[in-house]
Amino acid sequence: MRFEKKYVLAIIGSFLCGLAFSIKDNVHYNTQSASVECSVCFTPGNPCTQKIVDKIEHAKKEILVQSYSFTSIEIGNALIRAHQRGVKVKMIVDSSQEGKLLITQLAHAGIPMFIDKPAGIAHNKVMIIDEQIVLTGSFNFTKAAQNRNVENSICIISKKIAAQYRKQWKERLTISYSYKPNMSQVEEAEISFAKSPKKIVQIRHV
Repeated sequence: MRFEKKYVLAIIGSFLCGLAFSIKDNVHYNTQSASVECSVCFTPGNPCTQKIVDKIEHAKKEILVQSYSFTSIEIGNALIRAHQRGVKVKMIVDSSQEGKLLITQLAHAGIPMFIDKPAGIAHNKVMIIDEQIVLTGSFNFTKAAQNRNVENSICIISKKIAAQYRKQWKERLTISYSYKPNMSQVEEAEISFAKSPKKIVQIRHV
Protein backbone atom coordinates (compact mmCIF):
# COMPACT_ATOMS: atom_id res chain seq x y z
CA MET A 1 0.00 0.00 0.00
CA ARG A 2 2.82 2.42 0.91
CA PHE A 3 4.59 1.62 -2.37
CA GLU A 4 1.40 2.25 -4.36
CA LYS A 5 0.90 5.59 -2.60
CA LYS A 6 4.43 6.70 -3.43
CA TYR A 7 3.94 5.58 -7.02
CA VAL A 8 0.74 7.62 -7.39
CA LEU A 9 2.38 10.69 -5.83
CA ALA A 10 5.32 10.34 -8.19
CA ILE A 11 2.99 10.28 -11.20
CA ILE A 12 1.10 13.37 -9.97
CA GLY A 13 4.36 15.18 -9.24
CA SER A 14 5.72 14.42 -12.69
CA PHE A 15 2.52 15.68 -14.32
CA LEU A 16 2.54 18.96 -12.38
CA CYS A 17 6.23 19.56 -13.05
CA GLY A 18 5.66 18.95 -16.74
CA LEU A 19 2.73 21.37 -16.79
CA ALA A 20 4.74 24.04 -14.94
CA PHE A 21 7.61 23.61 -17.41
CA SER A 22 5.21 23.98 -20.33
CA ILE A 23 3.66 27.14 -18.90
CA LYS A 24 6.98 28.73 -17.99
CA ASP A 25 8.42 28.19 -21.45
CA ASN A 26 5.22 29.14 -23.34
CA VAL A 27 4.94 25.63 -24.75
CA HIS A 28 1.77 24.30 -26.34
CA TYR A 29 0.46 21.74 -23.85
CA ASN A 30 -1.76 18.87 -24.95
CA THR A 31 -3.96 16.49 -22.99
CA GLN A 32 -6.20 13.75 -24.31
CA SER A 33 -9.31 15.91 -24.05
CA ALA A 34 -8.12 19.45 -24.72
CA SER A 35 -5.37 21.69 -25.99
CA VAL A 36 -4.04 24.44 -23.73
CA GLU A 37 -1.53 27.15 -24.53
CA CYS A 38 -0.21 29.25 -21.64
CA SER A 39 2.12 32.20 -21.24
CA VAL A 40 3.09 34.16 -18.15
CA CYS A 41 4.22 37.68 -17.33
CA PHE A 42 5.78 38.91 -14.09
CA THR A 43 6.20 42.35 -12.55
CA PRO A 44 8.31 44.23 -11.86
CA GLY A 45 10.35 44.22 -15.02
CA ASN A 46 7.89 43.10 -17.72
CA PRO A 47 5.14 44.94 -19.66
CA CYS A 48 2.16 42.97 -18.32
CA THR A 49 -0.26 45.86 -18.79
CA GLN A 50 0.69 46.15 -22.46
CA LYS A 51 0.26 42.40 -22.95
CA ILE A 52 -3.27 42.65 -21.53
CA VAL A 53 -4.00 45.68 -23.75
CA ASP A 54 -2.77 43.75 -26.80
CA LYS A 55 -5.21 40.91 -26.09
CA ILE A 56 -8.06 43.40 -25.69
CA GLU A 57 -7.15 45.13 -28.95
CA HIS A 58 -7.42 41.82 -30.84
CA ALA A 59 -10.81 40.86 -29.33
CA LYS A 60 -13.47 40.26 -31.96
CA LYS A 61 -16.75 39.47 -30.17
CA GLU A 62 -16.77 39.54 -26.38
CA ILE A 63 -14.78 40.55 -23.30
CA LEU A 64 -16.07 39.59 -19.85
CA VAL A 65 -14.21 41.19 -16.95
CA GLN A 66 -14.08 40.41 -13.23
CA SER A 67 -12.06 42.88 -11.24
CA TYR A 68 -11.23 43.72 -7.65
CA SER A 69 -9.33 46.98 -8.09
CA PHE A 70 -9.31 48.81 -11.43
CA THR A 71 -7.19 51.94 -11.89
CA SER A 72 -5.25 51.27 -15.12
CA ILE A 73 -6.14 53.98 -17.62
CA GLU A 74 -4.34 52.03 -20.37
CA ILE A 75 -6.53 48.97 -19.83
CA GLY A 76 -9.62 51.14 -19.37
CA ASN A 77 -8.97 52.91 -22.67
CA ALA A 78 -8.48 49.58 -24.43
CA LEU A 79 -11.83 48.32 -23.12
CA ILE A 80 -13.60 51.48 -24.29
CA ARG A 81 -12.02 51.19 -27.74
CA ALA A 82 -13.19 47.57 -27.91
CA HIS A 83 -16.69 48.64 -26.88
CA GLN A 84 -16.71 51.38 -29.51
CA ARG A 85 -15.77 48.97 -32.30
CA GLY A 86 -18.64 46.64 -31.41
CA VAL A 87 -17.10 44.12 -29.02
CA LYS A 88 -19.53 43.17 -26.23
CA VAL A 89 -17.68 44.30 -23.10
CA LYS A 90 -19.23 43.63 -19.69
CA MET A 91 -17.69 44.06 -16.25
CA ILE A 92 -18.31 42.71 -12.75
CA VAL A 93 -16.38 44.52 -10.03
CA ASP A 94 -16.05 44.46 -6.26
CA SER A 95 -18.35 46.70 -4.24
CA SER A 96 -15.33 48.77 -3.18
CA GLN A 97 -15.17 50.04 -6.77
CA GLU A 98 -18.67 51.52 -6.82
CA GLY A 99 -18.32 55.25 -7.42
CA LYS A 100 -14.59 55.05 -8.17
CA LEU A 101 -13.50 57.38 -10.93
CA LEU A 102 -12.35 54.98 -13.63
CA ILE A 103 -15.24 52.57 -13.04
CA THR A 104 -17.61 55.52 -13.33
CA GLN A 105 -16.00 56.58 -16.60
CA LEU A 106 -16.23 53.07 -18.05
CA ALA A 107 -19.90 52.80 -17.10
CA HIS A 108 -20.60 56.26 -18.52
CA ALA A 109 -18.89 55.20 -21.76
CA GLY A 110 -21.63 52.60 -22.17
CA ILE A 111 -19.93 49.47 -20.84
CA PRO A 112 -22.43 47.46 -18.76
CA MET A 113 -21.10 47.52 -15.19
CA PHE A 114 -22.20 45.26 -12.36
CA ILE A 115 -21.30 45.17 -8.66
CA ASP A 116 -20.73 41.73 -7.14
CA LYS A 117 -22.19 40.94 -3.72
CA PRO A 118 -20.11 38.22 -2.05
CA ALA A 119 -19.92 37.62 1.69
CA GLY A 120 -16.32 38.83 1.57
CA ILE A 121 -14.72 40.57 -1.40
CA ALA A 122 -14.86 39.92 -5.15
CA HIS A 123 -11.14 39.28 -5.51
CA ASN A 124 -11.05 37.90 -9.06
CA LYS A 125 -8.77 39.40 -11.68
CA VAL A 126 -10.11 37.85 -14.85
CA MET A 127 -10.81 38.63 -18.48
CA ILE A 128 -12.48 36.10 -20.77
CA ILE A 129 -11.98 37.05 -24.41
CA ASP A 130 -13.90 35.60 -27.35
CA GLU A 131 -14.77 32.44 -25.41
CA GLN A 132 -11.24 31.08 -25.76
CA ILE A 133 -8.72 33.31 -23.94
CA VAL A 134 -8.52 33.71 -20.16
CA LEU A 135 -6.34 36.37 -18.55
CA THR A 136 -5.92 35.86 -14.81
CA GLY A 137 -3.35 35.76 -12.00
CA SER A 138 -2.54 38.01 -9.06
CA PHE A 139 -2.24 41.03 -11.36
CA ASN A 140 -4.92 43.62 -10.59
CA PHE A 141 -5.80 45.92 -13.47
CA THR A 142 -3.98 48.78 -11.76
CA LYS A 143 -1.03 51.10 -12.17
CA ALA A 144 0.47 49.73 -8.95
CA ALA A 145 0.41 46.15 -10.24
CA GLN A 146 2.54 47.22 -13.20
CA ASN A 147 4.86 49.73 -11.55
CA ARG A 148 5.26 48.81 -7.88
CA ASN A 149 3.99 45.36 -6.95
CA VAL A 150 5.37 41.87 -7.38
CA GLU A 151 2.66 40.22 -9.48
CA ASN A 152 1.99 37.51 -12.02
CA SER A 153 -0.32 37.51 -15.03
CA ILE A 154 -1.15 34.35 -16.96
CA CYS A 155 -2.76 34.03 -20.37
CA ILE A 156 -4.54 30.72 -21.02
CA ILE A 157 -5.76 29.88 -24.51
CA SER A 158 -8.31 27.09 -24.20
CA LYS A 159 -11.97 27.00 -25.18
CA LYS A 160 -12.65 24.40 -22.48
CA ILE A 161 -11.09 26.45 -19.68
CA ALA A 162 -12.62 29.67 -21.00
CA ALA A 163 -16.04 27.99 -20.90
CA GLN A 164 -15.58 27.21 -17.20
CA TYR A 165 -14.56 30.79 -16.42
CA ARG A 166 -17.44 32.12 -18.53
CA LYS A 167 -19.90 29.91 -16.64
CA GLN A 168 -18.58 31.23 -13.32
CA TRP A 169 -18.79 34.83 -14.61
CA LYS A 170 -22.45 34.32 -15.51
CA GLU A 171 -23.16 32.76 -12.11
CA ARG A 172 -21.71 35.84 -10.39
CA LEU A 173 -23.75 38.07 -12.68
CA THR A 174 -27.00 36.57 -11.37
CA ILE A 175 -26.26 37.89 -7.87
CA SER A 176 -24.72 41.20 -8.94
CA TYR A 177 -26.55 44.49 -9.40
CA SER A 178 -26.23 46.98 -12.23
CA TYR A 179 -24.18 50.12 -11.58
CA LYS A 180 -25.34 53.27 -13.34
CA PRO A 181 -23.47 56.37 -12.13
CA ASN A 182 -25.42 59.53 -11.47
CA MET A 183 -24.44 62.81 -13.10
CA SER A 184 -22.60 64.15 -10.06
CA GLN A 185 -20.36 61.06 -10.10
CA VAL A 186 -19.77 61.47 -13.82
CA GLU A 187 -18.91 65.15 -13.46
CA GLU A 188 -16.51 64.40 -10.61
CA ALA A 189 -14.81 61.73 -12.71
CA GLU A 190 -14.50 64.06 -15.71
CA ILE A 191 -12.98 66.83 -13.60
CA SER A 192 -10.49 64.43 -12.04
CA PHE A 193 -9.40 62.93 -15.36
CA ALA A 194 -9.15 66.37 -16.95
CA LYS A 195 -6.23 66.96 -14.57
CA SER A 196 -4.58 63.66 -15.51
CA PRO A 197 -1.83 63.43 -18.17
CA LYS A 198 -3.42 60.15 -19.36
CA LYS A 199 -7.08 60.78 -20.11
CA ILE A 200 -9.75 58.20 -20.72
CA VAL A 201 -10.79 58.26 -24.39
CA GLN A 202 -13.81 60.04 -25.87
CA ILE A 203 -16.04 59.84 -22.81
CA ARG A 204 -18.17 62.81 -23.86
CA HIS A 205 -18.99 61.38 -27.28
CA VAL A 206 -20.22 57.83 -26.53
